[in-house]
Order: sequence, then structure tokens, then C-alpha cells
Amino acid sequence: MTQSEENNKNSFRPYVSAGETIAEVTIRAIILGSILSVVFGIANAYIGLKYGMTVSASIPAAVMSMAILRTFFKRNVTVLENNIVQTVGSAGESLAAGIIFTIPAFFIWAANSQLAAQGYDHVISKTQIFWLSMLGGGLGILLMIPLRKYLVDREHKKLAFPEGTACAEIIVAGDEGGKKAKTVFLGILIGAVYKLLFYTSRLWSESPGYDFKKIFKGGTIGIDATPILLGVGYIIGPRIAALMLSGAVLGYLGIGPLLAFIGDQIPGIIIAPSLDIPLSDMNPAQLRNFYIKYLGVGAVAVGGFVSLARSLPVIFHSFAAGAKELFGKKINDADKPRTDRDLPMSTVLIGVFLIVVAIWAMPGTELHFLGALLAVIFGFFFVVVAARIVGIVGSSSSPVSGMTIATLLVTCLILLAFGVTGVKGMVTAMSVGTVVCIAVCMSGDIAQDLKTGYLLGATPKKMQLTEFIGLLFPALAMGFTVYLLSDAFGFVETEATPNPLLAPQANVMATVVQG
Repeated sequence: MTQSEENNKNSFRPYVSAGETIAEVTIRAIILGSILSVVFGIANAYIGLKYGMTVSASIPAAVMSMAILRTFFKRNVTVLENNIVQTVGSAGESLAAGIIFTIPAFFIWAANSQLAAQGYDHVISKTQIFWLSMLGGGLGILLMIPLRKYLVDREHKKLAFPEGTACAEIIVAGDEGGKKAKTVFLGILIGAVYKLLFYTSRLWSESPGYDFKKIFKGGTIGIDATPILLGVGYIIGPRIAALMLSGAVLGYLGIGPLLAFIGDQIPGIIIAPSLDIPLSDMNPAQLRNFYIKYLGVGAVAVGGFVSLARSLPVIFHSFAAGAKELFGKKINDADKPRTDRDLPMSTVLIGVFLIVVAIWAMPGTELHFLGALLAVIFGFFFVVVAARIVGIVGSSSSPVSGMTIATLLVTCLILLAFGVTGVKGMVTAMSVGTVVCIAVCMSGDIAQDLKTGYLLGATPKKMQLTEFIGLLFPALAMGFTVYLLSDAFGFVETEATPNPLLAPQANVMATVVQG
């Protein structure tokens, strides 16, 4: 640890000091958190399949937990107990995101008559959805444990973790009351009134924009005028906000017009991944979806490599400590401050090994050893990437679909090299993508939760354990939820389902793997 990092660590004081012990994991916190986790999971599954995006549940879970606990239990509630409720309660939304981005692809393939003629007859069961949820979610939680000290602790002043910071502020405001609480809840009220007026009147557009038609063809300008993005901008500060703006300017006013210019100079040219639309005929939205987004994914991957390289010393130290715990002298938790106690690295290593074995042995997904190995390798890399991204811009801006697409593309190429093709190859690739997607979504959630706990003075070990509880109950519900939505609305337009759910990410995943 450098001197600056040591000074940074010594200068920070959590809301509850490391030497203070108060109620944290309680039965009522687990029960309330589990209920919220299932509710947010089911709600976000529907919202995500219909509109293509999920809503972060951390802040609503923090507000609801504080309101419910303080209404029914008055003052006999601690901030760390509130933190456990929001930790458990927010897990369902993250799991739902990982599920809806991938699992509907199996239903889309099953409804494809051309694939049926080629012999596709795979049907994913509710039990398989449950196990994919548990294995992917468990992998994401375990892989975040050795990263906590670096991303949450040492990078405290560099990574804001917007939702995590906001949750901590809400919980502290509720505990302190007075002016701080009024300020926080005034912000919530203003945001709620704005959204209510928007949805009831539709007098303005939340996302106004202008596409350049002739001059600067392919370029576009616009804004997402929403309270949540305004709040995120305030939390992350001007430096990170300026970096995000510069990326938008480069993409929409630089790369977009450049691609349009190339299309005009070479009429009729079609460049993958577009299969049928010439470059010259694309509007800015299509240029973004087909090209700019993937350039962004590449930039994210490079940033991930840099982040991974910078965090390697901490990761190596964590795994070395785990090896000592397994084969040598154990490090006693009592020798560490309460706020610096993680689940033992021996638990992480054994847990990851058991997950690999479980993925390998799981029937009906065609994963086997190669698929299990790919899932863990991609999971580890993209967990590092996702955790750092959510630390900078928040969970809602994490490019999960882009990372999943990258996983699917590389997995398909590797499977092709090993001769695993056809229905078996498709199912294997999508199963790998599902595990990785869920792991990435869960890692982003636990990273935000750990930031909240870091600011409040929670015990990381207890939070990491309760994350598994927050994963279990929505995992049990997700299979039934997906099947219910499939039966009620469908994911493909047919006579029985004339108005299917869009499931945009799952459709993209299905197309990528199908080729």
C-alpha cells in the first residue's frame, strides 16, 4: 500500500466505527429483504422484457426498508440493519436483469420454425433456470470478494459508486433526522413529482434530440432529462461526468458522421454486424446499435484490462491469503477491524471450484467442462470490468449486454474450433452467456452494496453472506416468472401472441449465437 493510500484509509471514518458493535443481521431484516428481493425481481423481469431496461432497486429498497422498519419498530432499528435489508432486497433486480437478457433466447429459438426444421428441440426448464441463476449469481458474489479491498476501500476517493453512496446517504439521513433527512426526502419528492407530471401529462419529452440529415449526416445530439441522471451526475462529480460527455461527443458527433461519410463514398457497402442495411441508409440510432455500441464495448474491455492489471497485486495477495488458510496458518478474524472482515479466501476458492463442478455436471445445458471453464474465465474478467464501471457511472449505465455479446462471440468461436456446433453449440454458448451475464449483474449489485456498507461501517463478511440469501428466493421465482410471461405475452409474434414482449437484449443474444 502506498503512503497516499494509507493516508486515504486513515482519513476515512465510517458512520459506525469499527470498534462499535450494533445489531446488523436480524431475522426481520432477512425476511423483509427477501420479500423486497422477490418483488423487485419479478417487477424488473416484466419491465426489462417489455422496455429493455431494468431499474436499480438499491435506492428504493433503502427507502422502503427504512420506512417499514421505522414505522413498525419505531426507534429499535439500526443503520446497519437497514443496510442488510437493502443488501438482500436489491439482489432480485440484478438477478432479473441477468435472466431476461439471456433466458428468453431459448424460447425465441423454440418458436423458430426454421430452427425446428434443422432439429432444434431444446426446452429450458424452470429447474435449469433456477440452477443457472444460483450458479451465475453465486459466481458473481464470490468473485467480488477479493476485489472489495481494492475497488471499494483503496479506490474510495476515485470510485463514487453512485447508487451505493446514495443509499448510504438515505440511511444516514433517516437515522439522523433533522435537516439532512429533509434535504434527502425533498430530493425524492421533487423527482417523484417530476415523473408523475411527465407520465400524466406528456407535455415534454424526457429524451429530446435532433438527427442531422444533410450537413453532418450521421450525427445526432440529445439529452436524457431525468432526475435520476441529474442525481448521478451530482454524485460522480464534474470529472467523471465530463469523461462521459466526451465519449458521447466522440461517438455521436465523430464516429457516427465518419461512418455515414464512408457509406456515401462507397454506395451499397454493408459492414458486419449489419447483414442487410447498407451503411449509407442507416440513421444515427442504427449506427449506434450496429457499430458505436460495440466500439464502446471494446473501449470498456481495454479499461477492464487496465483495471485488472492495477488490481492484480490485491487479487494476488487475497488468493495467497486463501492458500495460507487452506494449507497453512489461518488468519484470525479477531486480528482485523470489524469493517475489514471478508469471507475467507478459502471459502471463495472452494466455492468457485464447486460452482465449476456444478456447471460441468448440470444436465440439459450442454455446458460440460469446456463450458464451465469458459464461464468462470469470462465471469472473472467481466466481473472486474463491471465492478469498476458501476463504481464510476452506476449500475444503470453498466454495459452488461455488450459484455455478454462479447462472451457469446468468443465462446462460439472457441466451440467452433472444438467442433461443438449445431443445437448443442447454441445451447452451450447461451448457457455460458447466461452464467456470465448473471455473474456480471450480481457483481455490480454487490459492489454498490459494499460501498454502502463501507460508508456506514458495516461488516463486509455479513453482507457477503446475506447476498446469497438475497439471491436464493428470487432465483426460485424467476423460472415461474419467465414461463408466466411467456405464456401470457410471448417473446415472438404469433397468432397466439400478437403483441409479444420486446425482450430486445435476448433477441440480440439469440441472433448473435444463431449467426
